[in-house]
Amino acid sequence: MTLGTFLEPQTVSADDVRRYLEDLSPGDRRGQCLGLKAGQQRRLWEIAIAADLYPSGDLVSDSSSVFAGRNSLATFSKFEKWFASQEGAVVGCNRHFLRPLIGPGYFTVRTGKAGPLEFDYADVPRQAPPGWPAVRANSGGLARSVYGDLLDHVVWLTADVLVGAAFRRGRSLDSYFVLVRSQAR
Repeated sequence: MTLGTFLEPQTVSADDVRRYLEDLSPGDRRGQCLGLKAGQQRRLWEIAIAADLYPSGDLVSDSSSVFAGRNSLATFSKFEKWFASQEGAVVGCNRHFLRPLIGPGYFTVRTGKAGPLEFDYADVPRQAPPGWPAVRANSGGLARSVYGDLLDHVVWLTADVLVGAAFRRGRSLDSYFVLVRSQAR
């Protein structure tokens, strides 16, 4: 069985998914999460957001962390999100094939009003953490079409897996993603 087929029954709960993921080896967990197709990512989001209580995790376990990701877009769907603690906040950026063209897509992490995390692309750090790409605004050039006014809503599934949905100006973009912890940097 794969995570994709596990999600098919309408009776599957976030707790069921959590137990399924926690029973996998780290390699299998990563492979199954990053193997989810667009509709399966949407289904995973719907299950996670319907939970009464969200589990929590630490985005940054040491000085910084890397999560492998896959989104529901038809192309350029594989990426990484880097996270670091900086000046009392958690900041992040994206690493992907198009970064030289659209920039690293910096954001600040905060706890959302309804419980999920929010990755706010309008709130970029003043400076990059050491060894990271230079900070660029998300409001100009090609970055604007990707990161401008973007707010990701993100829910923990396990201590190492998150699922999210992208919103722009309060509207869902019907775009989803899954993140799996790769390593501490």
